Amino acid sequence: MASQKRRVRNERKRQKAERKRQLRLKDESAPQSSTHTTTTTANAMANRTTRHPAGWFVRHVKWFWSVIGVIASAASIAGGYSLIRPNITIEPDFLKNEQEPFSAYFRVKNDEYFFSIYDLRFECEFTGGQFTGAVSSGNKGQEPEKVLGPGESATKNCSTAGFRMAGQAFLVFSVRFRPMIWPVPRTKRERFAAIQDDRGVFHWTHRPLSE
Repeated sequence: MASQKRRVRNERKRQKAERKRQLRLKDESAPQSSTHTTTTTANAMANRTTRHPAGWFVRHVKWFWSVIGVIASAASIAGGYSLIRPNITIEPDFLKNEQEPFSAYFRVKNDEYFFSIYDLRFECEFTGGQFTGAVSSGNKGQEPEKVLGPGESATKNCSTAGFRMAGQAFLVFSVRFRPMIWPVPRTKRERFAAIQDDRGVFHWTHRPLSE
């Protein structure tokens, strides 16, 4: 009988303890979860607020220096090319026949002090008298030049002679060449107009290419 009473008391104690435990868990779980979520969210927002100014500054500083690097690289390339950029002049030299404007010879000069130019090719496009947009390239008097050193020049013509005329004449003299330490060929073009004086002698003068 006594043992049965002890079992009943123990069972009641166990049930009471279980109910307390369940109530404690119920009371603690919901508020703590809400508090934990609220605290986590607040901490995350605080962290973002704290980190955002520094992160923004670092990103913009990196972007700024990237832009500066690109500009500096472009300036270095441009500066390097300016050192080796060829300076070629094309000037009228003389006329084989003063009454034949297209019998003119032109002097092509490499005005650079340090660098040579290579693989020169010459071409004339001329209009006047019986010619309209005629082109002469690589003929006699226009032979290619392998190289022109600093300060050197070559005299070339338009490979056109025996054509006397009156009035004005126009001509574009072109030189295609390869600069030193530069793989891409370039072309130098100059436009000229020949005006005839009272004695019938032609004089070639520079004119803008855009005319």
